[in-house]
Amino acid sequence: MASETHAQLVIDTDTHSPENLITEEKAKLVLEGAGMSPAEARRVIDSNQALLDILKARMDW
Repeated sequence: MASETHAQLVIDTDTHSPENLITEEKAKLVLEGAGMSPAEARRVIDSNQALLDILKARMDW
């Protein structure tokens, strides 16, 4: 449904501590496990990084 509506997806964890964050490789496995192609998973990971960069710039990190 997300691809049909061109929604931007975010891969996220409900972490409350740094050790619960996931690696890029784990994110790729989760996305592909959810039925995405490797190219679709790469687009989500790349767009997540772009969003993070925007947020960091706004927060002056």
